[in-house]
Amino acid sequence: TDSTPVKLTWGMYQGETLMSPTRGLFGRTMREELIVPLMNERHLELSNFAARYPTDEDEPPVDESTQAFASLRAYLLLAGDLRDYKSIGSDLEDQGKIQKEDAWLANQLTLWWSGALLVDGESDSYGKMDTMSKEYVKVLRERPELEIELDEKMVEDVRKVLRRSDRTEAALAELIRAAGETDGVKDVTLTTMKLGTNVYKNSGIRVRGAFTRQGWEKYTRAELAKPQGEFVGDEWVLGLTEAEAEARQMEDRLRLRSRYFDQYIKEWDQFVAKIYVDAESDLVGSLKMFQDLARGGTPLRVLLTNVRWHTTLEEEAREPGDVPWYSVDKLPPEVRKQVEAKTAEGAKAFYVNKDVKDYFTPFVGFGVADDDPGNPDDGPPQATGSLQIDAYAEQLNAVRDGLQAAIDDREELGNLAKKIKVATNVVKSQVSEQQEPWRTRFDNILRPPFDAVRGVVEGEGSKGVGGSWCTSVYQPWQEQIARKYPFNPKGYDLPLSDFTAWFGPDQGPVWDFYNNVLAGNIQRNGNSFSIVDKGKAVTVSYNAGLPGFLTEVADGGSVMFPPGSKDPKFEFEVQIDGTPGVSEITLTVDGAKVSYRNGPQIWQAMTWPGTEGDPGASIKAKGQGRNGDVTRSGDWGFWRLLGEATVSGSAGQQVYSIKWDLSDQQVGIITIRLRPKRGETPLFGVPTRGTSKYLGLFANMRVPRSVVSGYSCQSENDGGGGE
Repeated sequence: TDSTPVKLTWGMYQGETLMSPTRGLFGRTMREELIVPLMNERHLELSNFAARYPTDEDEPPVDESTQAFASLRAYLLLAGDLRDYKSIGSDLEDQGKIQKEDAWLANQLTLWWSGALLVDGESDSYGKMDTMSKEYVKVLRERPELEIELDEKMVEDVRKVLRRSDRTEAALAELIRAAGETDGVKDVTLTTMKLGTNVYKNSGIRVRGAFTRQGWEKYTRAELAKPQGEFVGDEWVLGLTEAEAEARQMEDRLRLRSRYFDQYIKEWDQFVAKIYVDAESDLVGSLKMFQDLARGGTPLRVLLTNVRWHTTLEEEAREPGDVPWYSVDKLPPEVRKQVEAKTAEGAKAFYVNKDVKDYFTPFVGFGVADDDPGNPDDGPPQATGSLQIDAYAEQLNAVRDGLQAAIDDREELGNLAKKIKVATNVVKSQVSEQQEPWRTRFDNILRPPFDAVRGVVEGEGSKGVGGSWCTSVYQPWQEQIARKYPFNPKGYDLPLSDFTAWFGPDQGPVWDFYNNVLAGNIQRNGNSFSIVDKGKAVTVSYNAGLPGFLTEVADGGSVMFPPGSKDPKFEFEVQIDGTPGVSEITLTVDGAKVSYRNGPQIWQAMTWPGTEGDPGASIKAKGQGRNGDVTRSGDWGFWRLLGEATVSGSAGQQVYSIKWDLSDQQVGIITIRLRPKRGETPLFGVPTRGTSKYLGLFANMRVPRSVVSGYSCQSENDGGGGE
């Protein structure tokens, strides 16, 4: 039956008619017909939450713990007022805390009530619901007999789970959102850096506004420096004393600060790691490329200057002797110990602003002096200085001039070849002097222009390898793969047999070409690849983007083909949440069904692809007068269905909350929990690769047009699958 109590629909009528007899009658009626049914649902939700994460090793996803925290907070406030859970004085400030909690409770009741009926927050009905909720909380405080009965065991079970829940990621997400909405804070891309050339690419990777100098100075610096006491307030929900609450909040704020600087480094590191040179494969194109690279003190110097400026994060100036609360040396020993204990093994417990600058110093030091004059126009300083980059610029200028001479007079090709040889040796020497991981990054940035023009001049050596790549991998990929789902989210389904032919264990055109042609020059370590440095013996220069592509293909295969499986397989368990007003929810994957009818929640195993019915997947919900569904057919129907949902999380997470918004079908939010059997999943990819876009494992995969410098594949229509 429909789980919505009949009188939940009261919000559609005039509140005055319900409240007219007496306030007591109003309170009793609201309690029995609205509050008790609502809290019975929350009691079941909280009990299930505690049961899902029974051991100290079980940590709930952030969105689940946030929802459970709100439900427990409301449950406790309906069983008593704030004074029952924490010491409250009689002064105005403490009385204000009680009023704040009661106002929050009234708002939460309105949200649950209106959500159950899918009432628009701007409608008159919503306003009436809000008025009645506020009035009920007032009556509740006047009449303690209206308080609900407290299930102390359930409360303690939920508190145990919430106390071990790490709220750092949720706080970081909110910090990123708020910083991004601050005036004057924008994302950074290669385009916004105004390098003066489009030779440098990085697959559209951007740095979010929160991790820019403007984001730091205009928002996050002040937010992260606020005394932790400003954030203490609702820890009473966890059953903590005032002292315990302050210690926990200090730990949370310290972890947030450290996590912010850690992510700042990762954000810029990923941005830099993806930079490559889009090299040309003819003399005229090469001349334009070198003209761009040598222009105005070199775009590379501008790039390095931008990175230095954005990674130099200064704290607010303080009076002499004024040590901030977050200074590691000032922390209480027990707090420091707790933070270090909760830090992953091998990770740093306390990242600070200086760590960001120090991390990138080996990179930017190639072309930027170790100072930061600042800029009155709120931007990076002008690129200046005399460093390693000047020797690099000399070689750019020499080859540029040689190219111009060779285009004007083909007799000059010999002189050009000599200049390229000298330049290549100089650049190789510069690259070899760098420390990892910067050696690899500089190799991707510094060498490709010279390797490419050498390939153009020397010609034949690269044509055989490059041409073979085009016919064996690039063209077949474009014809068979690039326009099909999951590589193109809007394309037709790629047959699973074709997917297996490309990504199955130790098979497919990519691995055939690798084993036959590339293995001697591109070394493999697990699923990671790198170009072998053969020094002066090298005769062909390989595209710096090739190792990354091979890694993506290898990751795709290992994710979709578990050890020992010759066919794609994704094994997982699901648990379905109840939804107000819905009596039955069913998830179907290739004929296999899992249903939930508002009873006990259990994990149920499923596998994709399934064998029990036609290919395709759906999520369906039904109740009294309400029916909603999302259905996607075909071999990849399950993944298209997941693509319609919102999912928060990251690679390697134990449990993912997946939500479909069926409000347009008068059903509301449908939530399932998905627990993968393996850490590597198509949801977010491979954990060791860092942040990854949801379902982006294949949608972001691009086959390189060029495998060797000096030769590029041609295609009339790439369909978004090559670069």
